[in-house]
Amino acid sequence: QQPPELPEDEARAAPPPDSPPARPPAAQPGGEEPSVAGSTEETPPERLRPPPPPRPGPRPEGAPEVRRGELLGPDPGVTPPSLVKVPAPVYPEGFDAPRKPLEIMVEVLVSEDGHVITARVAPRESAKRRFKELAVETAKGATFRPATKYGVAGKMWTTIRVNLPAG
Repeated sequence: QQPPELPEDEARAAPPPDSPPARPPAAQPGGEEPSVAGSTEETPPERLRPPPPPRPGPRPEGAPEVRRGELLGPDPGVTPPSLVKVPAPVYPEGFDAPRKPLEIMVEVLVSEDGHVITARVAPRESAKRRFKELAVETAKGATFRPATKYGVAGKMWTTIRVNLPAG
């Protein structure tokens, strides 16, 4: 016998009242999941954009004061940094581009101004060292909307994907 569901669980599972009923996607040949690009239904452009992050409310009474530039974590009231742009990688002269396109995950510390302070290759990346170094240099040029906690900008770690095109 299962315990009864909590009202929170029911609220979380229920779709918004104005949303259309969910339909399972049609299977694609070869058993692949359909993607937005491969969809046969017309989807309005506004449905393709992810929703904006929720705006944190004012600092709750009794919560510690937040200072601009403070290192933030995934705490209540924190909105993580959002990526604005990753520059295209610049291959140095004599550098052999990868034979196949590569995606390298890079961890970046984003400043309160939206610039990358430091970058490092995410754990478990298996690309060659020279491609990892190029991905880190490329990530250092990325720009973000900075993280905030109760509306005050701070520093925060996040992970981005750097794409290295084939040569």
